[in-house]
Amino acid sequence: MELKTQIKTMDLLMKLLKGEGEQSQSICSENEKRLQENMKEKSPLERVNPEQVSEYSERLLYFLKEITEDMDAKLHGIMVVKSGKIVLEVGFSPYRIEDWHISHSLCKSVTGLAIGCLITDKKLNIDEKIVDIFDKKKFGLFAGRIKKITVRHLLTMSSGIQFNEASSLFEEDWLKGCLSSNVAFEPGMKFAYNSLNSYILSAIVLEKTGKSMLSYLKERLLDKMRIDNIFWEKCPNGIEKGGWGLSLRMEDMAKFGILYMQKGVWEGESLIEKEYMEEAVKKQIETPEAISEYGYGYHVWMCEEEGSFQFNGMLGQNVFLFPKTETVVVTTAGSTNFFPKSPVFDIVMKYFTSEGIKKWKESVIENRSNTLQAWSEKIFYERMMEVSKSFYYGQRNQIPKEMFSLPLYLENPSQCEEEMKSLLTENEKKEAWYSIKWLWNKMHKKRQGVLKNTVQKKSFNAIEEELEEGEENKIPYGILEREMWEEVKQVLGVPYQLEAQQVMILPLFLQVIHGMYAKGIRSLVLKEEIEGNRQLYLQIKEGKQIKKIQIGFEKPAYGMYQLKEAPYLIGVIGKWCRNEEQVLVLKITICFVETSHTRILYLYFEKENILIRSKEEPSLEKLMEQLPTILTAEQIDVPMKLAVSIGDLDYAKYRLQKIIEPNIKGKKINV
Repeated sequence: MELKTQIKTMDLLMKLLKGEGEQSQSICSENEKRLQENMKEKSPLERVNPEQVSEYSERLLYFLKEITEDMDAKLHGIMVVKSGKIVLEVGFSPYRIEDWHISHSLCKSVTGLAIGCLITDKKLNIDEKIVDIFDKKKFGLFAGRIKKITVRHLLTMSSGIQFNEASSLFEEDWLKGCLSSNVAFEPGMKFAYNSLNSYILSAIVLEKTGKSMLSYLKERLLDKMRIDNIFWEKCPNGIEKGGWGLSLRMEDMAKFGILYMQKGVWEGESLIEKEYMEEAVKKQIETPEAISEYGYGYHVWMCEEEGSFQFNGMLGQNVFLFPKTETVVVTTAGSTNFFPKSPVFDIVMKYFTSEGIKKWKESVIENRSNTLQAWSEKIFYERMMEVSKSFYYGQRNQIPKEMFSLPLYLENPSQCEEEMKSLLTENEKKEAWYSIKWLWNKMHKKRQGVLKNTVQKKSFNAIEEELEEGEENKIPYGILEREMWEEVKQVLGVPYQLEAQQVMILPLFLQVIHGMYAKGIRSLVLKEEIEGNRQLYLQIKEGKQIKKIQIGFEKPAYGMYQLKEAPYLIGVIGKWCRNEEQVLVLKITICFVETSHTRILYLYFEKENILIRSKEEPSLEKLMEQLPTILTAEQIDVPMKLAVSIGDLDYAKYRLQKIIEPNIKGKKINV
């Protein structure tokens, strides 16, 4: 990291420690960010039973069970596409398949497609030097090695440019910063991951076409692929970031994967030349073993099986591609993994490589003693129960919103569909998708012959019906104990003034990346609204603004959290409980569902006082554990660079923890 950047980084960190952060650059305007609200999916991928495309439901269940048991994966969603058709999709509440999700560095592979389009259109040569593309005034007086950098060097992360993600936090003109940067080594000599390589590629698209990269992609690819629910953050000068900042839906991530696997062909039309697409997914350069053992192509990571490859973004955003079996596996998450090497990578390789599938068949399919239909039923009921428990009792009470296109796979798919139609009404189907645990219980009872249509509705709405019997029986907000409910009523509507403004709603990670610095909460009150459906809100005073956050119980409540110009979609889940000293506690989990980040608040109610403990996920401690690997690989992402710049990691961790996980007291305000 250059000395100038180190000094500025230290200055930013000190301001954050003092709560003096200022807005440096807005990621987007409200109108841009909420474009997705008016978008309708024009051409969704077809959903089918796995067996319809020679896939095994049982293997998907085994995969799903194993990958969800890895609690550190912090999965937000999983999608499996076979032969262009979706056979598995799961959104872990409050994350939903239909919402877009930040892709982080996964989007570099999309930037690679834009370069492929330029080459196909004969507007660019892969060995063209950047000094011949941009205005020479942007290059430094002593350019030296930078004059040797080509498009190929940028695509393979071998340019050696030292202007990096941390540098971009403090510069308005990113392109000038890149082109006047020092170059650490002879271009092409070694791999050195730097997202500003991708940014320069984005700038090249603008330079060559006069159009922004997203506009160019829309014209060349997106309209033809029916991808319109997409947003790409821009630098201060209005150029798409290229290496990060792209939000899109999991299904569209899968579409890009399919385009790569089909070597640039979409619905029979060649959109990108075959030669470029073939070279893009071949190993072009070795990578440090600490982050990947298999090498790097043109903005694409190689995988374990020959011919397989991967798009990867930090914190668990992945698209795994297996051309031999025409399979795409997509994951979104909020983990602490920065690069491809991860437990999730290992699990996906275990179940979707040709060798993995072969071993699974040998150990399971060929050892069946019953008929296919009977065995499928057994696997569904036994394994689904196990899987549903891991979903329901998993991190943050995650509940799967959707499981499969149909929840039961027998030898006869039409029979399966009729089973479901006779079992559930339309409203009950929606409820069933929301809770696999309820679905399992319902279908299990049906097998035992104890579920009749006359009691079908009551089994789903028993709790709601009980609450309607009388006001005296209403104990809302997921509370099971009447004694606790009486105590909760005592704190509703009571305002509290906080001693310090260090509790923030927006996670620090997002503040740093987006340059949107929060002032912290000054006061708060829990407000109940009984008109219509009974609802509970956390009302806060943040800076000079009053904000209301609805809290969901059992099911998440969705809303918008607005900071300056940037609106964030949030899913909020609350839970009342007691600590070991029997103090009443409200845990509020605020998931920023379009991102990888979550804020968790613990409100401890102690007579006249309140204590607030706050933390964010991915956790600082877990991220810090990754530092040795990251430093060895000479790669450090933005938030880590803030810590590393201090020089003393233990000190940095301690001080950052004070920001991210503060313990703040508050007193009841007499009104």
